[in-house]
Order: sequence, then C-alpha cells, then structure tokens
Amino acid sequence: MKNIQIVFIVVVSIIILTAWNSSTTQLLKVEDIASMQVVGGLASTKPSHLYQSTEEIGKITITKIVDWINSSKPIGGQKEYGKHGYPMVIEIKKNDGKIITIEPAYNCVTKTYAGGRTKTCISVKGEIVLSIDSDRIRAESPELYDWLKEGWKKEK
Repeated sequence: MKNIQIVFIVVVSIIILTAWNSSTTQLLKVEDIASMQVVGGLASTKPSHLYQSTEEIGKITITKIVDWINSSKPIGGQKEYGKHGYPMVIEIKKNDGKIITIEPAYNCVTKTYAGGRTKTCISVKGEIVLSIDSDRIRAESPELYDWLKEGWKKEK
C-alpha cells in the first residue's frame, strides 16, 4: 500500500511539474483568484493589505504575483520543515474557496547529540515553496522571494 502511495505522489508531481514547465499551460490564472494577503510572522507583525480581485490595486498586485508564480522554475530540495520560526506567507484564496500558500524555502539541518537534537533552518535566497492542495513544490523565483520578504511592505 505504501508503495502505491509513493508511486501516486511521484506521478502527480511529474504531471504538475510538466504542466508547470509547459509554455502553453499556466499553473494559476488571475481570473481564478478572489483575494491575496501576506500573513504570519511574529505576533507583532501586521498582515498586508487584503488584495481583492474586485479592486484595481488588488488586481494589479494579484496579476504580478500570479505572473511570478507562472514564470518560476521548479527545483529539487526540502519542501517540508516542521516548526522553523515565524515565516511570512502569501495566502491566495481562489474563487472556489481553495487556499494556495507561498513561503520562503529553507534548508534545514538536524543534529543529534547525547542530550537531544537541534534543528537549524536558513532561508534560501530566491527560492519559495508553493502549496496547492496537498502538493508542495519548491521553486526558484527571485522576484517573488524578494516581494515576500520585504516588497509587500512597499505596496500601496
């Protein structure tokens, strides 16, 4: 049973990556997005403006983010980290109610020693992890990474 699950995950990942790399297929379409917001971080960090597709500034910002997602390049690497601090996350709400999240990608190392374990995670500049349904894809997108780290704070 476990082997069937692994094969299924591999096949689905290949299909998604193939579609993502296809020049005629878009991973996301602007018209499918209802709203978007940057959330998370420390409790003292305020979320971004709620960008709604029904507002002009919302549509402009959503279009920019969707374009960066569609032009990002899937890469290998860690996609699951467990608890690793308080990263900012882009939450995209689709018209069908589904949520897509984007967060910075990390490289994490766990060291075991006689008294326990320590885990260290460092964000990787220019890389993000995109979560759609139960799939997590690590991708290279310097523009999206920079916007998530600081650029959203400068949006009007």
